[in-house]
Amino acid sequence: MQTVKPRHFPGVVSGMTKAELRRILRSQLISGPDGSSVALKLIDSLGLKPPFASYHPLWHELNVQEANNMMLQRGDLWFPIISSAPRDINAMPIGFSLGYGPRELGPNVTAVYVPALAIDAAGTRLGHGGGWYDRALGHIHQTNPGALFIGCVPSQRFLPAGLIPRDSHDVAMHFIATEVGVACVS
Repeated sequence: MQTVKPRHFPGVVSGMTKAELRRILRSQLISGPDGSSVALKLIDSLGLKPPFASYHPLWHELNVQEANNMMLQRGDLWFPIISSAPRDINAMPIGFSLGYGPRELGPNVTAVYVPALAIDAAGTRLGHGGGWYDRALGHIHQTNPGALFIGCVPSQRFLPAGLIPRDSHDVAMHFIATEVGVACVS
């Protein structure tokens, strides 16, 4: 499996706030490439077994839909369920579902595929700013410290280390998967 290296993104410089980064990155969104084969190779190379957690990709996110289909055939695959509560990271319930209703994500989940607007080489993830994934990932990390977090992002938005500010509630990614390869965060 190919190792991917971070890239410099036009207009992104050290010391920017998350809001500034989001503004620049959102102004240059492109259709998300297919990262399914890389996502599956990573699971296989690590020898991971279900249950897994993944996401339904938005048009600009790394597309892992075919990987989701394959993971479903292998066993349990959980997807995020977000409530319509106010956008407060401390009040918004988020869970994952194995079927039709939200439930607590199983304590034995081995890998969580996480979409991002950008990720840096230190494993710091930049989301869309709503706090949904921050809260869910923090809960998973607290209740299941052995789970691997795999940040999924198009290669053009895999940034050099230190460009995304890390807040105290941010959970670092263990791996970054792109359409061209994987990076391991040391």
